[in-house]
Amino acid sequence: MLNHVGTSTIKIYPNPTAGMLTVEATGLEPAKQNMLVVYTVEGKEIFALSRLTGRDVVLLGTQPAGVYIMRISLGGVASEYKIIKE
Repeated sequence: MLNHVGTSTIKIYPNPTAGMLTVEATGLEPAKQNMLVVYTVEGKEIFALSRLTGRDVVLLGTQPAGVYIMRISLGGVASEYKIIKE
């Protein structure tokens, strides 16, 4: 999955996943807040990174199969992505 957020490009793979996702973000502005949070469809936070490095790993291996929502905020601009855990 490839998406543009402001001046940044976000790539999330593999999706669907068996439990480990890679999130690559290019064009990050280090002085701005860049964060990632994964929620269940009920809104419960299950994973968070308070600072993105440009290539981050999201571990969902202990979570049950289903649909999750990943919210990525880059410099105050947020985008949401549907993640499928097999």
